[in-house]
Parts: sequence; structure tokens; C-alpha cells
Amino acid sequence: MKTVDINEFPADARPYIKEIAERLWSKHAAVMIGSGFSRNAQKNDHTKPDFPTWPGLGDLLYEKLNGKKPGTKETYLNILKIADEVQAAFGRPVLDKLVIDSLPDLDHSPSDVHIGLLNLPWTDIFTTNYDTLLERASQNVYNYKYDLVVNKNELIFAEQPRIVKLHGSMPSERPFIVSEEDYRKYPHDFAPFVNTVQQSLLENTFCLLGFSADDPNFLNWISWINDNLGVNNAPKIYLVGSSNLSDAQRRLLQTRNIIVVKLNEEGQQPAHQELLQKFLDYLQHYRENERPLDWPDKPVHYTENDLPHKTSEILQHWTDLRLSYPNWLIAPLQQRKDLWSVTRNFRLSRSKISEILGPEDIQLLYEYNWRMERCLCPIQDSDLPSYEALLQKYEHQVTENITNRRGGQLEEQWLSIYFNVWRYYREEGFVNRWQACASTMDSFLPFLEGERIASIWYEKCLFHLYALDHQVVTKCISEWPPNPGLPYWEGKRAMLLAETGNASEAALILEQALASVRKRTPRVDNLTDFTWVSQEALLMQLLRYVTRSITAAKDILRLEADSKDFVDRQNNLRLFNCDPWQELETFELMLEHPARDFTEVEDVQEFRIGKKSTTHHLGSTNKDLLSAYQFIRYLEDTGIPPKIGNSTYGDKPLKEAILRIGPSSTSWALGLIMRSGQEKSAKELLTRSFINKVPRAECNRLISYFLDLGYKVLAQPIESKESQRKRHAVPLILSRLLVKSSLKNKRNLIWGEGITFIDDAKALSAIFMIIFFAIKSYEMMVGDKQLEIMPLLRPFSLAMIILWWNVFVKVVAFPCEVVENQSKEKWKGAQTEADNLRVKRAQLMKEMADSLYNFQAQTEVAAKESDTWYDQAWDQVTSTVKKGISTIVTPILELKERLQISIQLLLTQLLELLAVWILRIATYFVFFIQVFYSSILVLLGPFAVAVSILPAFRDSFTTWIARFVSVNLYGAIAYLIMWLSAYIQQYALTVEISRYEGLLHGTETINKMAELTRFAGNGILSFGIVIITFLIGAIAMFTVPSISTWIISTSGISSAASTFGRQTAAATTLVKKTVAGAL
Repeated sequence: MKTVDINEFPADARPYIKEIAERLWSKHAAVMIGSGFSRNAQKNDHTKPDFPTWPGLGDLLYEKLNGKKPGTKETYLNILKIADEVQAAFGRPVLDKLVIDSLPDLDHSPSDVHIGLLNLPWTDIFTTNYDTLLERASQNVYNYKYDLVVNKNELIFAEQPRIVKLHGSMPSERPFIVSEEDYRKYPHDFAPFVNTVQQSLLENTFCLLGFSADDPNFLNWISWINDNLGVNNAPKIYLVGSSNLSDAQRRLLQTRNIIVVKLNEEGQQPAHQELLQKFLDYLQHYRENERPLDWPDKPVHYTENDLPHKTSEILQHWTDLRLSYPNWLIAPLQQRKDLWSVTRNFRLSRSKISEILGPEDIQLLYEYNWRMERCLCPIQDSDLPSYEALLQKYEHQVTENITNRRGGQLEEQWLSIYFNVWRYYREEGFVNRWQACASTMDSFLPFLEGERIASIWYEKCLFHLYALDHQVVTKCISEWPPNPGLPYWEGKRAMLLAETGNASEAALILEQALASVRKRTPRVDNLTDFTWVSQEALLMQLLRYVTRSITAAKDILRLEADSKDFVDRQNNLRLFNCDPWQELETFELMLEHPARDFTEVEDVQEFRIGKKSTTHHLGSTNKDLLSAYQFIRYLEDTGIPPKIGNSTYGDKPLKEAILRIGPSSTSWALGLIMRSGQEKSAKELLTRSFINKVPRAECNRLISYFLDLGYKVLAQPIESKESQRKRHAVPLILSRLLVKSSLKNKRNLIWGEGITFIDDAKALSAIFMIIFFAIKSYEMMVGDKQLEIMPLLRPFSLAMIILWWNVFVKVVAFPCEVVENQSKEKWKGAQTEADNLRVKRAQLMKEMADSLYNFQAQTEVAAKESDTWYDQAWDQVTSTVKKGISTIVTPILELKERLQISIQLLLTQLLELLAVWILRIATYFVFFIQVFYSSILVLLGPFAVAVSILPAFRDSFTTWIARFVSVNLYGAIAYLIMWLSAYIQQYALTVEISRYEGLLHGTETINKMAELTRFAGNGILSFGIVIITFLIGAIAMFTVPSISTWIISTSGISSAASTFGRQTAAATTLVKKTVAGAL
């Protein structure tokens, strides 16, 4: 098939040709074929005649009637009249036979023109021809199945597309419509055919091919249509061909609603078949290149290696592709696949981006980001540095321009990229970064408008939804300014209302938004921009979801969502690939089964036993993971909440999507679990093997996040079973994550429960304050004490401490944590050096074992030789024999010694391992008792504070502080002891290493042999110094609680507090006396 450009046709014909093409591919075009089209057939035998024209058929009828061919003087005006005369003179069978004999039907085969015509999606093909070329051509067409209709009775059973033979068909379908009488009676006798053509004319764009302006069939059919429909009501009909008409003829045809589409330029007379072929090729080519439903059109594959030398080329192609996008709100599945196939291997590394000059760098990132969003793919972790670098590069310039209302293309591109990064921070749980971006967006809000404002509010709502902070979500929705000009964003706002419990209000907003979109939707049979039909389809889905979640919805809402008209409209929207219902079914299939393990190299077990094949997935993508991300992004981009009340959307695929993204986006997966209330998904995701793979730092971050989340959930009233499920999900997630967390996080979790007894402590403090003030009042009334302000303020300060207990505890513990962190860093440095020395010592121990193998084996051989051969005349045995015996005996004895030394080496390692474990147990013991002691002090501390209000228990608060500080110093002291122990280990290891090196590499053989003899007799392959350092460190660790009391003494604190109190009282009395004396 040849590619044809629209510019190859005459300028005045181009709009009509494009209109025909657009209508054709929207399945709203029909065609009627005339006799001229048959002349494009291919001859089977060159000696056979061509298909006759109407004048040629008239000459045959004239010759039959008059016995000679018409000459230059013998002419006839009406071919149909001559057919009547032949029928009157010879009878109808003779007339029919003349027609059959004039048509060399079987002597011709369908040409490429016939097949090209049938390879187009016409709703129907009507023909006035009698030959069988079209039906024979249909046998070679596989894209469409045509039903053949040769008489009016077959119309009922035939399905579109059809080939309808209006005027009879060879070889046997009669009558042939050829005479004037046939045409007169045709509207009555063949009314079903006339009605079918008229109906098709009303519903479709109608084309005429193979007709001339004076064709009797053409003239009669136009007359019937105008008679039945009226000239003013009849739609336009396109007469496509190459005929040269006069201006008068054109104007006459225009009065009959006929538009002549001339395929050739004035003065050109190309072959009619060539013009038709070009026209049909263009129609087929339009499907491939210009039809919106087939976007993207032939996308080009680029990789990172094409940068920077092809930057301009990539930009041009990507920009053109984006501008040709027909504005689906969500790109359909096939379009996403096609776009992803040429984008997935393109990565914007920071090094490549830095080689591109501005502003092409941000333009390229904008185009790349747009493609990723259309594919429903989040930002790749490897791409994030490039995003952040370019955003930072242009931030100052963009901020200045936006705040000065000088926004342009650069600012719009920067905001699009910035918004997607902001979204990425929410998805991956980077709360601080998200909040920083939110502050920036808030500063831009007064200078933005339209969709940008709506998208900012929507992102804020999603963030707080994942944080289960419904009160803040409700506040954001109320502050989100309604905008009827953005009906789909109104729909998203409505879905947030529905998710937070206002489904009835949401349904009303959706009804209004849907009505607004339908008013804006243009004629659906001529669309190249799918903005409004796409929004309409999704709003219909949202409305159905909301109304079905309402237990007592209004009748009008239920009727709208479930009526036949509603379903029919869905079917119409599917013509434009606007099918969210099919999208859900597709995602359900894609996420039906658990994901397979993805590897770039896969071993496949073949049928033959023991036979394997290896498959390398080069440049491949984890499709299972991608489909999970796409479904989650699909829900967010469409505004569909996973749950409204008791109704769910895509519950099963969402569960599988959560499990698939869990290992790579743990925070996002857990947030979805909380939002959707899928407690079972948390159990399936947070398995032991999964927790083991999560980095400890990530685990600690998640614990901190879910601790804060848990407090929010506990603070909310239990309004429904959904709230109760979310309450249960938080402790479940925390309990699984705490398996991998540090002791510090476990301690913080327990400290967070310090509010458990706060209410009881408040009550006690209130009672004790009443008692305290009663005592003080009595003392002043009887004159024992004077009025003192400071002592009266003390109970209030203690009550404030109880109210802010968690904050107070963290403030007191903070200095201890600072000291502990510094001590920990010192220990890490010393321990790293000690570990390196241990590795070196282990290598020397192995060399020592090998030396002992040889030494002890040689010693054993010498002893054996001495005992066995000395009494048997050793001096008579030749040296050769002795050497032979030694060669035989030595390997055997060496094996024996290897076993003995291996046992010694094993014993050495066991002893060291035991010493290390004693040190570890001591260390764990200290840290565990610190957690236990501090947790008990935090939980019961409010009671100590409350009791200290009473004068008799005044010192209980200061005693609690002393003990709490003392316990929190356990960690710092333990790390200091471990640091000192690491230095002692370094000394011991250095000493042992030097001794090993002396034994192995010493020069004096006699001393070396003596040392090896003593060392071998130790029973272990160690000098024991390192083992002793481990034991010393363990003993020192058990002294941590005692050392802590040396630093912070409880009695000292109490005495200091008492002394300070007495001095304060004395100072207050002195001030009063001084003031009184002065007065």
C-alpha cells in the first residue's frame, strides 16, 4: 500500500476527503458503487471485451432493436427508454440475456481497487452493478466479514457491513433494473432497498464511486432521495471521481446536495483506476497516521545513548507526539503499551542531563515526564536525581516569574515536573520533603489558576487521607474553591467527600458535573479531541460507584446510574476508547495471580529430564510490578477511592497490587493498606522474610511514621467498623516492623504509651492540689505561716508537667541521648579497627596451624624412628632406606596431627566464641534493663509527679528525675565501656599478632622449635589474651548501673533540691523584710 499525502489532491477537495476519512474510521460512512467502478477489474483474457459503459450498453440495445449500430446520425436520448422498447419487442428474457451477454463478469477478476475498497470499514457497500466482482473480492478480505444481500428479503437477516445489490445480480437474481418501467416501479416494488439507502444516508456520510453526472442510476437514486426526504432535509452526498464538469453542472448538483470531489487537478487526465487507488490508499493511510484512535502513530525508539547529540531530534518527535494526543483523561491500555514500549529503556541520568544546554534540558525532562504520566508510571528512583537537579537549577527564575505573574512555557513545564516529584515524595513516604514542597505550592497558590489549583488541593487531600487524618481532609475539601468550569475536578472533589462519609452530597456534585460535561461534548461522530467524552465516561463510572454505595439514595440517582439510556451511552463512548469499565476488567486479569520472580536471566526446565535452557531478558521490564503501579496510579488519576462505606472498587486487584509494590515501595503499600482498611494484606505483606529484606533505617523510619499515625487513629472516635479495622491495622503493622527495629525504637514505642495513666495522674494531682491548698490555707489562717507565692505555684507547674508528659520525658532524656550518640560513634571507630586486627589474627592462626601440622608430624617421625630402629643396628641401615621409611610414615602421622590441631583450632574458636557471647549477653542485658527501667519510670512517672505535690512526698519528683537520668545514662556508659574494651582488644590482638609473626617468621630455628613446642602444648591455638579482654569487657558491662549512680546520685539530688528550697525561702523572707522596712 502506498502512503499518500493529503496535499497530493486538489486544494478544494482536501477538506471533503479528510471529512470522508474521519467519518469512515468512526464507522459512520457508506458507499454506493456505480458501473464505472467495474471497469477497474483485471482481465483474465486480454481478448475479452471490457465492461461496457452506459452508452455502450445503450448501443447494444439499439443494435438489437434496429438491426444495426447507431451511426453518427442515428442517436438516442434515453437508454432506459430503448430498454423498454427491447422488452416490448422481444420480451423480458431477451432483455435480461442481452444484459448478461454484455457483461464479461467471469472473464474478469477483482483488482487491487476492489480489495482496497473492501478493506475499509464501511458500514455498508451498496451497488447498482450486476456483476459479482465485489462479492468475489470479499473472499480475499480478512479484516471485515461482509454479508451479501441480493434481494430485499435478505435484508432482515444480514448484518453490517453488507454488500447490497440494489439492481439485481448475476447470474440468476432478477429482475435487472434497466428499463424506464423498472425504475418507475422500483420505489414501490423494492421499498426495503430504498428505505435502507435512505436510512444509511441519514446516519452516515455517503460516497458515490464509479458514477458519472449523467448516469441513469445516479440520477434516479438522487431523485428518489430528494422526493422522500426533501431537498432541504437531505444530507450532503460526495460524488468522488475525475469527471470534468462545467460550472453549470456543478451548481445543478449542489442544488441537489451533491458535492463533487474531484481527485485530479484541472487539465490533468490520469487513469481513473490510478485516481481511485490513490483515494483508497489515502483512506487506509489516514487510519494509520491521522486517526486519533490509533495514537501514538509510529513512535520512534530512543535511548539514553542518543543524548546529547540527538536532543533536538528527540524533542521534536516527542513534542509532536504529545501535541497529537487526543486528550483522553486516561490513555487506553493499548496506547499505554505502545508508548511504554518506546519509553521504558530511556533513562535521564544526571550525567546525561548535565550535558544538555538549557532550556532544552528541562524541555526534555518535561516531555519524558509527560510520557511517564501517560503510561501511569511513577518516577523511577534512578531518575529522581535528574528531576531534583533541574528543579533546583530553575527554581529561582521560575519562582520570581510566577510571583510577578510572568508565567510562560518554562514555568508551566517546571510546575508539571515539580508536582510529579511532590507526588513521588508522598508515595514513598518522604514526609518532610513533601511538606517542604507543599509550602512552596502554597506560596504559588495566589498566582495560579484552573486545574493547577485543583491539583494542589487534591494532592493535599490524598496526603492526609493516607495519614488517616480525615478531619484535615474535610478541612481541605471545604477550603478547595469549587470550579464548575472544571467538571472532572469537581468529580474528584466529590469522590473525596464520598470517601470521608458524605456520599449523598458527592452524588449530587457528580450529577451536576456530568450534566456540565454533556453540554460541552460536541457531535460524537466527528471527534478528534476526546477530552469531554473521556471525562463523561469516567464521571459516569464515578456516579455509579457512589450511588451504589448509598443505602438510601434518591430514586433519580439510581435511575440515572442503572437506566438503559445510561448503558447505551456507555456503549457509544466505547467507540472512542473511553471504556473505564473494561479498564477495571483488564486490571483484574493482570493482577489475578501472584507476581512471578523477575530476573534478567531465567533458567527454564524443559520437558527432557535434566535439560535446561537459559533466557536473557535484555532491556526488559518487570511487567507484574508495572501493572501494580499502573492500577494504583489509575485509581488516583481518576479519583476513584478504593472504598466508600461498605462498597469497594477493585478490591482483589488492589490487594495484589499492594503485595507486588511492597518490597520496592513499602511506605506506599502500607499507606494503601491503611486507606483501604485491608488488614489481611498487612499480614500477607509483612512476613518474616519480607521484614528481613527491609533495611533497618527504613524500618525505623516506618515505625516512627506509624507511631504518629497510631496516635491520630486513637484520637479519632470509632464511628464505624471501618474505623475499627484501621485501629487494628496500626498495631498489627507496628508489631511486625518492630521485629527489625532497634532497641531505641522499641523504647520509644513503649514511652509513647506514657499517656496510659495520664488521666489517673491528673485526677490524683487534682486531689493532692486540693489537699495541699487546704493545708497551706489552714497554716496561714492559724498564723503558723505567712503568705508565700512561690510554694503555691509549685503544684501548678507539676500539673503542667503531667499534661505535657511525653514532651517532658523527651526533654529530660535528650542530653543523655546526645552523650550516648557521641559515645556510640567513638565505639564504632575503635571497633572497626579491632575487627580488622581480628581478621589479620585469624589469617595468622591459620598459618600457625599449618606450621604445627608439619612440625608435629616431623617430631613424631623422629621419635618413631628412634624407638624402632635404635636397638636394631641403626648404623647398619643405609640412609636411602631410612629416607624411604620417613617418606611413607610422615604423611600418615601428618594426618594424625592435622586432626589433633584441627581439634585444638576448633576448641580455640569455641572458647573465643563463648567469650564473645558472654560480652554480648552482658551488653544486651544492660540495654534491655535500660529499656525496662526507663519504660517503667515513664509509665508510672506521672504518679511520682502527682504525689510530689504533697509536702510529705516533696522529694519524689526529684528522685524520679535522678533515677530516670541515671537509667538513660546506661547507654552512654555502656558504649564508653565498649569503646574502652575495643581499645583493650586492639592491644591484645596486636600483642598476639606480633607473637604469631615471631613464631612464623623468626630466624632462629632452635628458639622457634622450642616456642612451637611450648605453644603446641597449650591445648589451644591462642595466647589467651584476647579471650581475657572479652571477659573483662563483660564484667565491666555488668557494672554499668553502679557507675551510673556514681554520676547521678538520688540522695544528692534530693539534698540539693532541699537546700535550694531552703535558700529560696530564706531569700524570699529577706526580700519581704527589706521591702517592709523601706515602707
